[in-house]
Amino acid sequence: MIALGEYDGDIEVIDTINWNRKYLLSGHSRNTTSLAFSPDSRRLVSGGHDAELRLWDLTKGECLFVMEEHENWVNEVRFSPCGKKIASASHDYTVRIWDADTGKRLHVLEGHTHYVLSIDFSPNGRRLGSGGEDGTLRFWDVETGDAEALGLLAVLEGHVGKILNLAYSPNGELLVTAGEDHTVRVWDAATGTQVSLFTDHGGYVNFCKFSSDGQRIASGGDDRRLRLWDVFGSGTPTTGAGYFGHLSCVNKVNYTPDGKSLFSCSGIGEVRNWVASTGAAGPVRIEGIANLLATAISPDGKIFAGGGRDRDDSTIIQLWDCRTGATLRALEGHDAFIYDLAFSPCGRYMASASVDQTAYLWDLQDKDSKPHTLVKLDQNNSDCPRFVAFSPMADKLAIGFRNSAIHLYNHRTKHFLKTFQGDRFSLGSMAFSPCGRQMVLGTSINSLYLWD
Repeated sequence: MIALGEYDGDIEVIDTINWNRKYLLSGHSRNTTSLAFSPDSRRLVSGGHDAELRLWDLTKGECLFVMEEHENWVNEVRFSPCGKKIASASHDYTVRIWDADTGKRLHVLEGHTHYVLSIDFSPNGRRLGSGGEDGTLRFWDVETGDAEALGLLAVLEGHVGKILNLAYSPNGELLVTAGEDHTVRVWDAATGTQVSLFTDHGGYVNFCKFSSDGQRIASGGDDRRLRLWDVFGSGTPTTGAGYFGHLSCVNKVNYTPDGKSLFSCSGIGEVRNWVASTGAAGPVRIEGIANLLATAISPDGKIFAGGGRDRDDSTIIQLWDCRTGATLRALEGHDAFIYDLAFSPCGRYMASASVDQTAYLWDLQDKDSKPHTLVKLDQNNSDCPRFVAFSPMADKLAIGFRNSAIHLYNHRTKHFLKTFQGDRFSLGSMAFSPCGRQMVLGTSINSLYLWD
């Protein structure tokens, strides 16, 4: 299934097998800002500008309960890994923990002095990290059900300004943060102690990501460079890294599945290939599209896909051989900038979203077939598809819209399932959880919604 939140608060759930709409979930009175699937994919949690969280039963298309205690926008929602708890971050400066079976509020975590923008459970679900506009990262113990024992483990002060991105290491022992203060910081998730500080960026750091083995971190930002860091390094980039010469802000980075290679993309369509272990320039040159905005690598690591505006002002999706950089084929059909691309887990299909108000599904094994139209909005509609994502089991496809709506489809049947509505601010990101049971949606106000 795919869940899509709409500007008016509705949530559309789409069956990705037949691509039919399964449910239209109505309840939020304002933008849906964040969505997340539960670990078993039977429930969806949503948050919005109406300061509410809603938990939906995806087997019946019904709202199970409404959680209404926040006093301002809900910026992000998350299911715990076990699916028994829900955490929410809000503009009211609080983080709240809820019982996912009853909707009852369990705890209010207070301490932030400004908007709480981002939260994340540790992989074992025992701790919760939160970050916000007060520039602090806080760790909370959520294992106990005792309100008095549920305490702040640490206030991680160090960033000056907003924390723009955070991520746990694969084993859950470390947390990395990226901030407006041009720094990347690594923290011990158990104690809250800062482990490493990387200060070599010359502008906002927009993203940070651990390598699959947890030994390195890739970061990129407004200084037009992608940098690689040893997690326990000296604070300077690894040898050969940190001097990547993009001509515009780095806005995308993709690891190949084996973790040996990196592809980075800038705002003006430059694509560069790097050796992940050293940061040295890789052998592959990807050329042919100007203003490249969307990129993806196939699950087998053989195909690099890019979508954007070609040099003759036409709009195409180009496929290249990751090993040689040779052009494989072009997919034509969109009439305007392509926002996002996603390969299905098997690599046969690709989904695309465009500012031309369409979303397509492509069969890459059939070179003569035309794309299946998933979304085609009326030209008078101010909205457009912005993000696409396949669930890990490939049974669902989600299409996220600029107004924070998410439409969920059955990938196999191409039938629409239902809609999930965000917070009515611009959709900034969307992803399925690794287990495929949850979906998370983030918006331009730094809110995150988690749907079951």
